[in-house]
Amino acid sequence: MSQRESASPVFVYSYTRVIIQSMIVSLVGLVVLLPSVVGAFTQNATYVLVVIGVDAVFYLYYYRNRFTARVKRFKFYENYLEISGWRFKKQYNYQDVSWLSMTKKEPSHLVNKLYGTHFELETIAFAIKDEPVLFQFENPKNKNLKSDLYSWMSRKVSPEALRKPVSSQLMGAR
Repeated sequence: MSQRESASPVFVYSYTRVIIQSMIVSLVGLVVLLPSVVGAFTQNATYVLVVIGVDAVFYLYYYRNRFTARVKRFKFYENYLEISGWRFKKQYNYQDVSWLSMTKKEPSHLVNKLYGTHFELETIAFAIKDEPVLFQFENPKNKNLKSDLYSWMSRKVSPEALRKPVSSQLMGAR
């Protein structure tokens, strides 16, 4: 086992885990809420089954596309990062990161009202030299380090790769 393989990752982000979590929430919502709402208004079981069937086809198509994506997991080690997926695994040095940015976006007013608090969603985006893809996902936090991935990674990449955090209001997002 090489030195690169022996260390445990500092941060891990898995699209598969996120997809499975959202899939469970979607299916629970589909199974529990939709039939009761539609059934209450229509009192027609056939209509309810057709609506569930159409939704199920949509969800299956949506998640099939997500599961067959090339990149599935990001592992951030102390000296390098590893990107893996379907028959794909590459390691890069942090100096290979050509672009790093964070976007802060406020969720809708309704979401803040439901949770009874104000919070922002932080998204990290980065690109690697010689890779045509911009990787973008939620900015994970490490409780042991008391840091998030963007702050930790910004100390590892070259200064030319850093971009200032962008607010979604500046970008014209709603």
